[in-house]
Amino acid sequence: MFNKYVEFFANFNVLGLAIGLMIGSNLKEVAGDFIDGLILQLDEQDFTDWERSIAEEILWNLDDRGYLAIEPVLIGDRYDCEEEEVLRILKKVQRLDPLGIAALDLQNCLLIQARGADKNELILKILSDHFQDFVNNRYEQLQKKLSLSK
Repeated sequence: MFNKYVEFFANFNVLGLAIGLMIGSNLKEVAGDFIDGLILQLDEQDFTDWERSIAEEILWNLDDRGYLAIEPVLIGDRYDCEEEEVLRILKKVQRLDPLGIAALDLQNCLLIQARGADKNELILKILSDHFQDFVNNRYEQLQKKLSLSK
């Protein structure tokens, strides 16, 4: 079941869309299957037992859109480690399939996906430095700010 949905939703950046399209399914079961599939991917990573526990904690704290629903510092407190340690592990988790899972917000998710797809520097600059113009469809302002021709 998991592989079927991962293939279809690989190009989407939110778990909620996948869950929302599975009308008639038990949402908790579908979400659990999805998370279980992500946890299986952790086997392919080079984690110590302690790091894997944190990675699993991250995955079990995703919201219905696939974003991390808890502050990394709180996970650090729970595991008696620094936030920087959690963020290092989080970056590895965000490279699982689908790319950008456990992002902190939409901008973070799109940046992860763009970097993973080796997108050009202009795309990365727009997402990192001009995100509000981009999401608010202010394309003419973007053109001016970036000195782009139509």
